[in-house]
Amino acid sequence: MDEINKREFRALVRTSEVLRRGVARAISWDLEDEVEGLRIKITPLWRWLLTG
Repeated sequence: MDEINKREFRALVRTSEVLRRGVARAISWDLEDEVEGLRIKITPLWRWLLTG
């Protein structure tokens, strides 16, 4: 999770609150994870492009 720093997490959480979205999504190069406490889903770029 070193790719995505705390500032970016805070921005995603705040944006999802303002837009009243349940889960925020971050696209990373190859990291795939889900941060439950922050409601953030991290998706690798290749998966996002294939499902897009």
